[in-house]
Amino acid sequence: MAYREAFRPIYEPSVQLPHLPLPTPGRIPRLADGVSAASDALCAQEYQTLGVNLVTTSPNMKAAASPQYGWCPIEMDTALRYGNYDPIFHPQLWRSRVAHYATIPWPSESTNVSPVLWEVFSPDDFENHDQEGSLRNLKLVVLRAERKQSLEEAWMQARARFRDLEDEWALGRSQILPFNDCKARGLRSASRVLWETLETPIEVEQATPRVVTLQRTLLELHGRLTWLQLQPALHDPPVSPSPVRLELMGAIVGRLEIADRFYRAGIPVWLVRDRSAMPLGWREAAGVVFTPGEDAFRRHRETSAVGRNIWLGEKDTWRPILCVCGAGDLKRYAAMKRYLQRICASRDWAWTKLQEWPDWVHGEYMDAAQDSELDIPNGTAATRLLLKALRPSRATLQPLTSDKDQLDWAGLEAPPVGDYSPASGPSRSTPASEAASKNAMPMSKSGSWPSRDGATGVLAKFYDMPPPMPCILAGWREAASRAAAGFLDNAKVPECVDAKYTLPPPEFMATLNDTAVRTYLKWRPLLLLRLGLPLDKVSSLRSRAWRMVMGKGEMPKPSEKNKRGMSNWRQAELALREAVAHFSHIEDVRLNNLEEGGAQWRGRWVMDNLSQEMRTEIAWECCEANFRFEVLRLDSHRYCLVDSPDSRESDKEEDVESELDASSWDERRNKIFGIFPHWKSKCVPQLYDCNSGFASANSTARARTYLALWELMQTWTRGRVAPLINSLSSVEDLKVHLRDAHESGLDLTDSVVAVASEHIAFEYIRNFIDVFKRPPILPHSLG
Repeated sequence: MAYREAFRPIYEPSVQLPHLPLPTPGRIPRLADGVSAASDALCAQEYQTLGVNLVTTSPNMKAAASPQYGWCPIEMDTALRYGNYDPIFHPQLWRSRVAHYATIPWPSESTNVSPVLWEVFSPDDFENHDQEGSLRNLKLVVLRAERKQSLEEAWMQARARFRDLEDEWALGRSQILPFNDCKARGLRSASRVLWETLETPIEVEQATPRVVTLQRTLLELHGRLTWLQLQPALHDPPVSPSPVRLELMGAIVGRLEIADRFYRAGIPVWLVRDRSAMPLGWREAAGVVFTPGEDAFRRHRETSAVGRNIWLGEKDTWRPILCVCGAGDLKRYAAMKRYLQRICASRDWAWTKLQEWPDWVHGEYMDAAQDSELDIPNGTAATRLLLKALRPSRATLQPLTSDKDQLDWAGLEAPPVGDYSPASGPSRSTPASEAASKNAMPMSKSGSWPSRDGATGVLAKFYDMPPPMPCILAGWREAASRAAAGFLDNAKVPECVDAKYTLPPPEFMATLNDTAVRTYLKWRPLLLLRLGLPLDKVSSLRSRAWRMVMGKGEMPKPSEKNKRGMSNWRQAELALREAVAHFSHIEDVRLNNLEEGGAQWRGRWVMDNLSQEMRTEIAWECCEANFRFEVLRLDSHRYCLVDSPDSRESDKEEDVESELDASSWDERRNKIFGIFPHWKSKCVPQLYDCNSGFASANSTARARTYLALWELMQTWTRGRVAPLINSLSSVEDLKVHLRDAHESGLDLTDSVVAVASEHIAFEYIRNFIDVFKRPPILPHSLG
């Protein structure tokens, strides 16, 4: 089982949800009703540090009950003893089989964390999103106002703490910058996305799990920030050793997959193994206990399973001598994995070799484990040696079966590693050189591009159309003109590709008569709601089918004698039902009631003729919603999920890890929402956001949005059209100017943004045409 599978949340009824303990004198706090025993970590003892109450726990041991703290461990069946001088911190919040981070605070008044993060939400906390409307039978719910407000306060509290730490760093009062920590930044982005998704209607079955996911993410964010605050005390030689020992935090786990995940999160790990896997004589070797005041405590005590102290020569002798794999740079993942196997595996037990690494790779990890410096992930020279093994320039990593098959990579050059400031965007991986697709669109050698005059049919979609159709945004307009020169119409679309339209083409809103547009407005709430479904559940229609659907309102239902009219009517009805067929409980909704209802726009009934301004707004909404959904759909064709069969093919080049990597499409969608804040974590746009993102008047905000799209394309490994040299250089220039503008406090030059935005937009259009064989729907300007 992969480490990602070990961390998938379990929402089955048998899993015990968290409950706030009631430590009344003389009474033992009970576990949840229906659960007779806990099979995971058991609550032990509390320590308070930095305003956070931390709980010591340990799994798979005999337990006793304490009137004050509840369940307490009394023995460990491993070589790693649990004594007075070996406190191991681990969160006991959920009492389920889902492991969590070691610095998550315990619910108490001193934690200053909102108690709502430990509350269990019930169906009574939700209400139907359409109490009196025709869609009430869809069984879609939203949070009640009071419960939504409590979660919003918890999210604002976590965001404020993140910003406070940034302010402390800016004022020179702290060396901790959360933005430079990939995990903290990712948790903040994920919590914002999860919070924003709660504003949209969701199915009853997904309501409680979605709230639980938000609660856990916010708790992990608090824990990660606490871990960053404690790093100086843990890495620098302490003045008072004993209190620092009590503040030490880490995760104790029994599976290598979970140990991998904790290390990737930057949390110290103790790997505990079953008694049957221990070497002979381990109990006798670990039987002698020395106090910290004795010299033998540091000289003789060896508590690792193989009887070797991995902290020899360390400056801070008060660090634990347990078999610990300390927090480190994310680039050291491979070295940690191999080192765990060496240290924690028994001498007489052969570990399954999934991936062998050269011996010299582990020297970098050992050096990092023994230094006294703050260990924050960044792209420095210290990680280049391991990057050489992770992504060699002239070799591929393959599973090996013997030491004779070890590869010699000593002569290979390490790839360049960038070191960028926080203002330079989400992630800055070096672009991979990928083979151009056979269907890549050729570029014009003459340098002249066709004008709007004379463009007909599909080519007209590359250019601005007359009002009331909104104009294409600058940058996208020039990129579309370049792409039109090499576009080949009537290209065959593969059977596995859905090249149809999720919503009606925007030009329909500007060209069709008022009756057809009002017909669309009647169906608009349902058509927009379905954009929140998984990609494979959102049906799309051809332009002709959408035209027939909107044309149903232009004439009354024909008689049975009018066979041609009835045929068109039934085709339109089937097309409409096909578009909403995968919506949950759609069979309980009477679709005829929607057609008989009145059309609304922005909360007002549309009774008279549509004004030009209203048509422009409706067309802009169609443009933006279609564009966002097309970005997600193109990404599903270009991106390869982590741990999927395609990602494990030996003939593919292994890229460095990206913050956008995901093991499921739902996780991938949330991460895409995170890099486009102006989307508000949904495909349905709001009119008041028309001047944000790609259309922002702020050059810095506009540049970051384009760079976010570029970083998204950088993660595409399935047949991406190779970027042009000019595109690569313009993007790098934009990054440099963005960093210089951030450091100097000056505004970013609009000309630099304009050049880079055109190239980035052009690369997106080329990839879209390569997959769907038609022009994409581009962002438009409402101003």
